[in-house]
Amino acid sequence: MAQNKALLEIDPHELVIIGRDTSDNEEHPLYDPRGLEDPDEELAADIGARGQLQPIRVRKHGAAYEVIAGRRRVLAMRLWNMANPTSKLVVKATISRGESEAELLEAVIVENEHRREDTPLGKARKAWRLIDRYGYTHVRVAKLFRCSTQTLAGWMELLDAAQEVQELVEKGEISQADAHRVSILPHADQTAAVALAKTEGQSVSEVVSQVAMARAPGRWARVSKRKMRTRDEIEDAIADKTLDDDELGWRQALRWVLGEVEFSAAEGPSQAVQ
Repeated sequence: MAQNKALLEIDPHELVIIGRDTSDNEEHPLYDPRGLEDPDEELAADIGARGQLQPIRVRKHGAAYEVIAGRRRVLAMRLWNMANPTSKLVVKATISRGESEAELLEAVIVENEHRREDTPLGKARKAWRLIDRYGYTHVRVAKLFRCSTQTLAGWMELLDAAQEVQELVEKGEISQADAHRVSILPHADQTAAVALAKTEGQSVSEVVSQVAMARAPGRWARVSKRKMRTRDEIEDAIADKTLDDDELGWRQALRWVLGEVEFSAAEGPSQAVQ
């Protein structure tokens, strides 16, 4: 290991990637789940051929050097060294000193956005840590991510979804919009709603609407057999004189659903104003 005032040169295996080389989780400011991914073979070959073009950033913590920015390059260089023991690479790194935990987390975010964009859920988790732990405003966090506060709010709404649903979003099996739709249901029902949508060939939005109307957990069998009626079908039912009226006044109820009548508890149904 060589070190001067500006630059540290070190074996990539001697560097510490938080969460991969330690047992830390996202509570640690330097934790990034993408540090758990497999090394990028193309990146390893590129660095092996052209060298490391820019230094990574590390901080000294006790006797160890922890990676702040540059995890993918460290992993790629580890991979290269294992495959090429006679031409090993050393990592060039600048050492950061005196930064707060919030500033370290900012550095992780900036690194992700500049080199390879993070996932919406990854952004949401980092944003929440800045807001909840370090008191950042939504406006400040949005500027850090270079997005609107509306976009930031959309990411953070994903955190309302059940863990299983979040994992499906991360895998690309459902969209961010579908995760938003299903998050209105109790956590215990969200995964079942997504599975039901796939089984029945319906959209997640359709299933969520049906389940929300059912308002009872554990009734998936009955819900799955329901068919959402079109406006034409509802109007045909209202006009069908062969169907008996009942004491609930279902025809009037359907007219209310269609917006044809308004309802007052005191006066009963009346024609809607056009």
